Amino acid sequence: MKRSTEDIEFANLLKERTPKVEQNPWFTRKVINRLPEKGNSQPVWIYTIALCAAVVVLVAAWAFYLSNVNLYVITVRDIVIFLSMASVTAFSIIAGIVSFISHDF
Repeated sequence: MKRSTEDIEFANLLKERTPKVEQNPWFTRKVINRLPEKGNSQPVWIYTIALCAAVVVLVAAWAFYLSNVNLYVITVRDIVIFLSMASVTAFSIIAGIVSFISHDF
């Protein structure tokens, strides 16, 4: 197949305008060309709504628990519920922080 002058000009234009890849011994040009473009895998608004809903549910659960606990008599059930809610709250906080750090919002 013979290349026309338009093909040659187009190829030269692509070579000039494409960003240069840094040299890295672990990646060859073929591997780098096959990598997908970096993009946001999930819409930001869905994550924000889910995070707000989780905060509302956690605040409501803590308010319900603290209003119904009898401070004069603490049972094993109260301790188990407290530890469960504390661990879910800590996990939610850590998951929120990690996802906000790892994503470009």
